[in-house]
Amino acid sequence: MLLDRAAFTQAVNLLQQAKRIVFFGIGTSSTIAADAFYRIMRIGYPAFYAVDPQIMRTLAAALSPGSVAVGISHSGETYDTVKAVRIAREQGANTLVITSYQDSPICRYADLALTAFSDEIRYPIEAVSSRIAHVALLDALCVALSLREPKRTSRHMALGSKYLEDFRVKAAPSSSAKGSSGGRK
Repeated sequence: MLLDRAAFTQAVNLLQQAKRIVFFGIGTSSTIAADAFYRIMRIGYPAFYAVDPQIMRTLAAALSPGSVAVGISHSGETYDTVKAVRIAREQGANTLVITSYQDSPICRYADLALTAFSDEIRYPIEAVSSRIAHVALLDALCVALSLREPKRTSRHMALGSKYLEDFRVKAAPSSSAKGSSGGRK
């Protein structure tokens, strides 16, 4: 994956200063948008995501200066994602796009485009390697944000862990500790 380091640093700056971050994606990019939202939200940033076209447009229309709309599209041609990014930009939000094609339509509405190249550009196989490249890129953005604000990250991760604790399965005490023969009844 090739990536412009200066653009990456600009993206981290945008996200760090955002009063609201919204991720948009359709199809295979929808799960990437959801994952990015979760990771960024867990470290304490005001993140949201939308993968339904109507919700994407409504959320984009509610953005304002100081917000960041992040459009994720392998082809950069997914109509609803392009439309959401365009609406967000019209509202004064900063627009960041993650795509595999530098000259794609979504880039026309981007204040900043992060282009993650993959071999898939030469060998198209349903956006598999580009999907991995986009996830890696978003993970790198999350790590960079975490490193910039370690206290914020630690505080929010600890809070999240505290309140998610009861979702985890606890290991059962060993059968020898109970004095049982170890068989289930």
